[in-house]
Amino acid sequence: MDKKIRKWIFWFFIIWNFILFYLLLTPGSLYKGVYLFEGEDKFVHAILFGVWTFCLSFLLMKKEQIVKKTALTGFIVAILLAAVTELAQMIVPNRTAGFSDFFADMAGALIGIGVMFLVKKELNRT
Repeated sequence: MDKKIRKWIFWFFIIWNFILFYLLLTPGSLYKGVYLFEGEDKFVHAILFGVWTFCLSFLLMKKEQIVKKTALTGFIVAILLAAVTELAQMIVPNRTAGFSDFFADMAGALIGIGVMFLVKKELNRT
């Protein structure tokens, strides 16, 4: 795997962690603005965790390593992170924890794993 790609994904992953933790763990606003569409919050959770899981799994992957093992590791770590952030939201002012957010996080992680499989397949072609 190209070291330049891994380097870019590594730095993107660092930045993405700051974005994820900022959005999930800063105090919420008392104003619950207007959403663009129903379920926008769940969509954002899925995007956050999909990108996060993709990056983590990609960075964990070694050339000789079995991709399924890497995917499972990335998914388990994502589930743990989702659980921790939802529990942490219980003590953050103006935030609420919810199973629906947790399930949206898990759905995003699964999508991230799927994208990682597609990218890995494409990189193996070259």
